Amino acid sequence: MGAVPGLDWSFVEAKREILAHLLPPRLLRYAARVCCLAGAHRAEIAIMAANQAIRGEHEFTVIGRFCDRTKISIDIGAAEGLYLHVLERNSAGCVGFEPNPLSYEHLRRCFPRVRLESCALSSAPSA
Repeated sequence: MGAVPGLDWSFVEAKREILAHLLPPRLLRYAARVCCLAGAHRAEIAIMAANQAIRGEHEFTVIGRFCDRTKISIDIGAAEGLYLHVLERNSAGCVGFEPNPLSYEHLRRCFPRVRLESCALSSAPSA
């Protein structure tokens, strides 16, 4: 795990353990599903992002520190919008790329202020 200036990973891990105990995954999945069924998609994504911050990659809990509020952030492969959720709150603007048409439509409803592109990106030319 790379070093992040001014970040105490033991403190981050302690917070994650406390939250994991207080918010069991089953509760968060149920809450996200209820939000989805009620059409509250932004709330659904916020709950899923909280679950990712508690149980997912360590980097997710600090991604906001890498954003610049005066610059645009890019999410390549936006999928469920978990990173878009964080990037949008911590950047001047955000662009998301998502090739899956169903995911793209869901993101379009959830993130009206984010520029979304329904395409895949690659480092190699298409065949």
